[in-house]
Amino acid sequence: MHGVMLFIHIVAAMAWLGAAIREEAARSALAKAPAVARAVEHRIAVDMGRWLFAPAAGIVLLSGIWLVAIDGDVGFGAAFVLIGVLTVIVGGALGSAVFGPKGRLAAARFDEGDVDGGAAVEASMRSLHLLQIGLLLVTVVAMIGEWGA
Repeated sequence: MHGVMLFIHIVAAMAWLGAAIREEAARSALAKAPAVARAVEHRIAVDMGRWLFAPAAGIVLLSGIWLVAIDGDVGFGAAFVLIGVLTVIVGGALGSAVFGPKGRLAAARFDEGDVDGGAAVEASMRSLHLLQIGLLLVTVVAMIGEWGA
């Protein structure tokens, strides 16, 4: 059962990281696209928050708890476990407090033809989005290296 749960944990983490990288790549590629395309991208990103990011983070958290509590030789105090929990908390907070609301706002601005306003909202999210990707990458490295185990 450990192998199955670890597989689920890894696939969910890959989905989360891959989707975050995809969002950044799409926004960069669409930076000079018409407003309608940029609005659609933001609506897609907001939808992905509900049907991909949140479920993936939940699966990562629950499978991680299972791996530590039920089937692990490592406790909850291990650095890599704490980093993983922190990543889920930060990711959830960013998604619900920043990326969701600002994504809807950016889409609305682009829909209204306010390209500068939509671009300003995009710019306000970029550093936090890159922070999330960086945190996810550090978490992957911590998990692979089992930091503090």
